[in-house]
Amino acid sequence: MARSKKELKKERAKERNNSVTGVEKKKVEKKVVTFEPFAIRIINTITYQQTRLTITKKFKVADIHEAYAPFESHPEYYLWQDMYGKNLDLNRTVVENGLVGGDETVEFDGIGKEPVIILVFRDGFENDIPPTLNPLQRKAVTGLCRNY
Repeated sequence: MARSKKELKKERAKERNNSVTGVEKKKVEKKVVTFEPFAIRIINTITYQQTRLTITKKFKVADIHEAYAPFESHPEYYLWQDMYGKNLDLNRTVVENGLVGGDETVEFDGIGKEPVIILVFRDGFENDIPPTLNPLQRKAVTGLCRNY
């Protein structure tokens, strides 16, 4: 049975693509994109030190916590929050915590597009209502510094 040149080209193309159809190819590409590394910025609210780490969407916040340890001697003394003040769950991924989206491609070309984790020092007053102060009395009353 003789085959035409078109049929031979199609067979070779299929072999090159490992028999992946167009729909399957899109799914494979989408999975590859989600593991693409990107930068995340961690801001310490006491020292105002900004640290950039390279992670993927599969990283748990605990993994970032561990990778940040060389930059801060006691990262466990801080609350890990997103930029809206929501506490992050260390056992969830960055996608599950809402730091980055789950489906779209992450593009971080310009400033301000990086996801941010804010470290707030745990001083024991996290749940206290901040006292209302008269600006004139602020200097007279001591012990009202909340370390941030």
